[in-house]
Amino acid sequence: MPEIIYGVNPIVEILRRRPSDIKRIILAEGSGTRAHQLLLDLPEGKRSPLNTKSGRSLISSRIRATTREVLAIVLPREATGLDKIIAAWRTSGEKLLAVILDGIQDPQNLGALVRTACSAGAHGVITLKDRAAPVTGTVYKASAGAVEHIPVVSVVNIAHAIDFLKARGHGCGNEARTAGKTFTSLTERLIWHWL
Repeated sequence: MPEIIYGVNPIVEILRRRPSDIKRIILAEGSGTRAHQLLLDLPEGKRSPLNTKSGRSLISSRIRATTREVLAIVLPREATGLDKIIAAWRTSGEKLLAVILDGIQDPQNLGALVRTACSAGAHGVITLKDRAAPVTGTVYKASAGAVEHIPVVSVVNIAHAIDFLKARGHGCGNEARTAGKTFTSLTERLIWHWL
């Protein structure tokens, strides 16, 4: 079932990574030139047909006023597994860095953590399938499209995910034990660091 993704940056990132999955882009009439220009600057093969609608008909009650500029109807991302994180790590030539999130239920928090993990160079984000926020339009918006650049894997059991990575020769270190140290001394260590 198609998803509604809103916001300029997430839609531009989807257009760059998987343009054929966008079924329709809808711009608000009279929307700012930023949305129009970013979408029109993409190569022609990566553009989808643009439609315009009045701002009132574009926005439903669940989408905030700040997102009135643009939205897209997009096919859902392919489900990813832990193998995708391993593949991203192997191609990077670095130590494996994965962020494991247990029970993050707010989609905006999930999006912010995905954006942070991506900017920190993590190879993937692991989250729970149940009792946690799924990747939705809100997560795309909060991550500013970073969801397209890093595997976000939903697992049934975090302990099994850790065992999966350990079976492939990766140790696990919990950075919570570094409490009391300054932030600057921890800048190279995120929530979980795979050795």
